[in-house]
Amino acid sequence: MGNLTRRLDNLGRIVIPKEIRNNLGLYEGCECSIVPTDNGITIRKSEKNLNKDLQFLIDKYMSEGGYDDTVLKLMEIKEEMSSNGE
Repeated sequence: MGNLTRRLDNLGRIVIPKEIRNNLGLYEGCECSIVPTDNGITIRKSEKNLNKDLQFLIDKYMSEGGYDDTVLKLMEIKEEMSSNGE
């Protein structure tokens, strides 16, 4: 994929194309870190998303094929994180 050009709206927002969001695992409500650099900015997925990421993966696997070992393991991990207060 080559360079893309997008315009800022009056609130300073830029739309990240769906293909890029899907490839990077970005989803509605996903927290992103915006870091200024000498050449511009870097946008990356925040590390605070682990619980949301797990739910995203569970939902994705469920929609593709229902309960299987992968979904059950992800649900176990999510439950363990919740019981540990994460």
